[in-house]
Amino acid sequence: DYERVASEIDCNSLMLVDLQDNGNVGTVIRTSAALGCVTLLGGNCADIYSPKTVRATMGALFSNDVYICSDAVKIVSALKKSGKRVIASALTQNALELGRFEVKGTDCFAVGNEGKGLSPEFIAECDITAIIKMSGKTESLNAASAASILLWEAKRGRI
Repeated sequence: DYERVASEIDCNSLMLVDLQDNGNVGTVIRTSAALGCVTLLGGNCADIYSPKTVRATMGALFSNDVYICSDAVKIVSALKKSGKRVIASALTQNALELGRFEVKGTDCFAVGNEGKGLSPEFIAECDITAIIKMSGKTESLNAASAASILLWEAKRGRI
């Protein structure tokens, strides 16, 4: 029940949408736990109980709230109905630079598939699109690295 899940979340959260790499999923779960955030797995993410994912979590899988929500758009809708904002991390023209807008204590960031990112349909459902400003000729980050930066920004907003 997506509405129940959305209402239970009272802190920042991070949604992974269609991440396929077990190491990335495990790393994000571990980072979420370290920074006091909830992890939502939307769409068709890698198996959280595969040995590689469990190993990458370093035990955080068993001490952090992790919700599996097969329909990513439905959980966005439920989060918004419960008064939370959903912030898509994407390279779009109208994206706001991370650090240039206020992050609220119950905002949910979303990170997409390693190769495809978030779909335009998913991004359209979100409240804000954010971009992590990078220097040099780098156009994107590894999904787990991007998630770590977003989670840190959420934590920094609560300090």
